[in-house]
Amino acid sequence: MHKAQCFLGSRGSSLLSRALQKTLISMSITVLLLFSNSSFAFESNPGATCPSGTVQGKFADNDYPNLLSSYNNNSYVPVVGTPANTIPLSVNMNISQTNNSTVTPSVGSNYLHIDKTGNDSNLTTTAITLSFRNSSSATPFYLSNVALSIFDIDRSIPNTNNGRGWSDQVTITGKTASGDIIAGKTFTGSNVTNSGNTFFSSENTQCSAELDTKCQASISFAQPVQSVVISYGHTDEVRKPSNQDIDFRVDNYCYTPPLSYEISKTDGINSIGTNNTTNYIVKIINTGGATLNNVTIKDAAVAGLSKQSNITCDTTDTTNSCTTVPTVSQLEGTGFTIPSIPVGKSYSIIVPTHVTASAGATVTNIATISHANLATKSASDSNTVNSTFDEGSTTTPATCPSGHQMYYFGGNKPAGAIQPSNVSWANGSLSNEYTFNGIKFKLAFSETTHLLSGYPSYGSDPGVTENALNMFHSSQRAAINHKLTAVIDRPVSKYGFVVQDLDSNEAGKYVESISLLTSGGLFSNLRSNYLTQSGSTVSGTQWNNCSTSNSCNFNVDWGYKSANTPFIVTHGNTYSGASSTESTGNHLMGYSDFYFCLAPPKIVVKKALNGTRVNDKDSQRDQFEIMVTGGSIAANGFTTTGTGATITNGSSNVISLAESTTYTITERVMNGTTLGDIANYNATYTCTNATTNGTTIPTTAMKYDATAKTRSFTISGTTYGDEITCTITNSPATYSFSGTVFNDNGGITEAQADIRNATIDSGVYNNANYFDGLFSIPSESGIAGSTVSLVNCTNTSTVYATKAAENSGSNIGKYQITVASTTLAGVGSVCLIESNNNSSPAYPIRTTTEKQSIALIANNYNYLNNNFGRVITNNAALVLEKEQAANDCKFTNFASLTYSKNPLSSSTTGAGTDVKPGQCIAYKITATNRSNVAIDNFVMQDVLQRKDPNNPADPTVTSVLAGPARTVGVFNDGLSNGQNGTITTIFATLPKKEKRIFYFNTQYGSTQSK
Repeated sequence: MHKAQCFLGSRGSSLLSRALQKTLISMSITVLLLFSNSSFAFESNPGATCPSGTVQGKFADNDYPNLLSSYNNNSYVPVVGTPANTIPLSVNMNISQTNNSTVTPSVGSNYLHIDKTGNDSNLTTTAITLSFRNSSSATPFYLSNVALSIFDIDRSIPNTNNGRGWSDQVTITGKTASGDIIAGKTFTGSNVTNSGNTFFSSENTQCSAELDTKCQASISFAQPVQSVVISYGHTDEVRKPSNQDIDFRVDNYCYTPPLSYEISKTDGINSIGTNNTTNYIVKIINTGGATLNNVTIKDAAVAGLSKQSNITCDTTDTTNSCTTVPTVSQLEGTGFTIPSIPVGKSYSIIVPTHVTASAGATVTNIATISHANLATKSASDSNTVNSTFDEGSTTTPATCPSGHQMYYFGGNKPAGAIQPSNVSWANGSLSNEYTFNGIKFKLAFSETTHLLSGYPSYGSDPGVTENALNMFHSSQRAAINHKLTAVIDRPVSKYGFVVQDLDSNEAGKYVESISLLTSGGLFSNLRSNYLTQSGSTVSGTQWNNCSTSNSCNFNVDWGYKSANTPFIVTHGNTYSGASSTESTGNHLMGYSDFYFCLAPPKIVVKKALNGTRVNDKDSQRDQFEIMVTGGSIAANGFTTTGTGATITNGSSNVISLAESTTYTITERVMNGTTLGDIANYNATYTCTNATTNGTTIPTTAMKYDATAKTRSFTISGTTYGDEITCTITNSPATYSFSGTVFNDNGGITEAQADIRNATIDSGVYNNANYFDGLFSIPSESGIAGSTVSLVNCTNTSTVYATKAAENSGSNIGKYQITVASTTLAGVGSVCLIESNNNSSPAYPIRTTTEKQSIALIANNYNYLNNNFGRVITNNAALVLEKEQAANDCKFTNFASLTYSKNPLSSSTTGAGTDVKPGQCIAYKITATNRSNVAIDNFVMQDVLQRKDPNNPADPTVTSVLAGPARTVGVFNDGLSNGQNGTITTIFATLPKKEKRIFYFNTQYGSTQSK
């Protein structure tokens, strides 16, 4: 018998027979291939290696039986050879043939045997098709370097095989994504020849040994293929073929592993105190089969949380591949790109985050990851925000957070716990107080009903409780049998106890319950078949009864609570069938293993500023640095930000201290990168301890270090549970008044300045910054030569200080006057007076008043921008233009004349441009305010000429006022026509950027001096 064999592993064979079928037979084998990443080699296999970035696959030992058992079901079944991190690859095997023959597949030792029995037909062909797909998405999948080996390719002539013979011919083809049939790289044994990817025997030799390499044909497809077809038949040179057999195996294939990732985010706690810092661990895990490149992580800003800059790699993650970390701006902005995460590795970072949300809030922090070929994923963590000194905790019942001290009352003291010397309880006493190293712990029962004599009692009740504070009640129904209150005179990070023998009894007609009246308590270790929880109440389950041998003890615990918080629970009999008089039994329960935890002493340092900073320019702004040092802690502190009186970082994180250790709190002031002097500020400080009802803890007086320019004080004697808040309040030690004496020219150069230029709707004086009384930077600059004095507004002879403005350099024109705060104690306002003592100052004209009044505001010590403006003469605000028109003294409308600025001459020609004695001259005077401030109390005057015979230099004729009448309500000189004197207008305001025109007519005398 001729055996054709197909393999995927080791050796072996078995045969199965099937009935001959004349029609086309179609049988399918579907297998989910799961692959190992180990290398796989076989004899002369041209596809035994995989390209970089791909993984090698092979069938496992048990995959061939699965392949055989499912081939006629056309279904996909898992294969045991799948390693982790691979795609869910499936293989469908379909066997079909033509003409009358029977195909009988069987399993060899890690190969598949195909036995075909034919009739006298000339040609029969069997096609074995292997199709690949992604079983999770049912889409075609393309494998590279698919390699197969066919064995038992031989031939036998009829004369040597009972008159029948065969000549095996096998063709192996692969189909690409486009459906193209391709050839592959081939190898043949010594008895096999090939033409391309078709193989046939070259010898009249029958191969009987399993996997005989002389009769082997192998092929490998370098291109990715979606299916492979093994076509098995015979040549036409032999008639009457008998049984034909081949064996085949899949030697190799390569695939690109899938990409996959997950993200998690947690800080390990469920609550956190405001002003604390918590560490969020963000972890991205490569759950796929290939290296992940260019994953982008984002962690958006969240109200109530402030990421800190000291982000680090998580060294506790043993799979962490982190070498670089993002900045806060990257996380909260466009994201940080992780270069690569190897297979099976993670990228984990610790993001310290300061909690700024107020107590009572809930903060949720979300991180997201994205990749070009993967869906975006996110992870979040939520915390409730509690008191400042609450660190948050997820510790198990009856344990304290790491580093916290446990205090215990009971009969089974844990190692390291502190216990009072006396744990007795006088039977029947409803309260007792215990002292732990000065810490008071009080237990008290109240609202007791149906309480049996002698209770409460401390000890063990045989068969029911052990080392417990027992309560024994008769069984009347009562919502409250008793109330238990515990008070600890320290802020506790945890408090709890054990409840024993809370159960139910049908004969006694009771169902016991415990309810929590103090918020935040939790039940744990509940025995579900004996106890039922509903909200903040736990009740016994009808009718299950407990004992010490059948315990149903459970825990009650609270997290952080401030000092003297009452922890309250109530106990009752809630059996709905019990009447108020029914008492068929009694119920006993107990409380045991009381404990509470105190955190190490902690401190928060706050910074306050009364008034504004002494220096508050962008180039020189005072910021305060606060540092806490001492013991084994490194320097901890903060630096303020903000401007003026606003301190936006006015508090440190919560800093843990050690007992009985001295700590130093130091403050200094910085002007940008330059060390300032804290002596410029007065300081007061208060330190309160919440554990001692807010009393001031022992501190030293503040000390000033002139060399370091710092101020500091110390605290000592701290102990567990201390919650210390120190507030340093600064106020400027001096008042500061500053400003600039400036050239208010609006940028008009001296060459452009013109005292006669009255054009205001165009040109250089059409300028919004010129002569406006405001210091406009950069178009205007400071000027030299002035002095500024700080005086008493009522009595300006009282001068507090005088300061000359800077005369050169980049600070020209600037001045700053500082005065001790004690000097101005009780003063409501002060005045600044600017003067220029030069006999001929370069900038003689003021654009602001010389005297500026400043009202002193409580807690404001810095008064900025008290500026004084001046301009040169050519930039004066007011321009006067005088024009004249000769006339015959008979006109009635001033505007009807033609005026000229040119001088007139005396002649006999009469009216016109000339004038002769006895005739008139009309005047038009235009006043232009070209500045950006109004001119108040404006008065225009013009003196009419008068002849004086005793003074030859005087005019030769006298001029008198003449008609027509002047505008009513404009002049205030009292002159009538024919009189000589001074033309004078009324006091008025000349608005900014406006003109006013004044007209009057005069008549000259009829005689002229010689």
